[in-house]
Amino acid sequence: SFTSRERDQSLEWLASRRFIRRRPDAPRDPGHQGQPPSPVYDLVLMNPPFFGTHWIEHVVHAWGFVKPRGVLVAVLPITAELGDSKKHETFREWVKRETGSRGWRNPFTDLPAESFAASGTKINTVLLTMHKG
Repeated sequence: SFTSRERDQSLEWLASRRFIRRRPDAPRDPGHQGQPPSPVYDLVLMNPPFFGTHWIEHVVHAWGFVKPRGVLVAVLPITAELGDSKKHETFREWVKRETGSRGWRNPFTDLPAESFAASGTKINTVLLTMHKG
């Protein structure tokens, strides 16, 4: 089964009708019900809001939903990989710790420049892929 989460309810409705068959009893908003996350998903795909560094909290929260041996894939601003602020560095250290410090593989994959320009987002992006041990 799938669970979707989109802040814009009209987009969630569209996505759920076109791409996702949702069980009637599936939670509508698993990450934002005021409850701590529970590791129930083999795969979490996400494109959190890029405003400021709010995406960091979204990724950390979503990681709690990933089962052992599961995967989280997130579209993030390139600053996730290259930002030099303390917050960015702390985030990358957290990723390294959480994924078992797999030094042989960079968890970030650069996407083509301005990949989302057609939708009005002219920011360079990366994919973060985290595997839970």
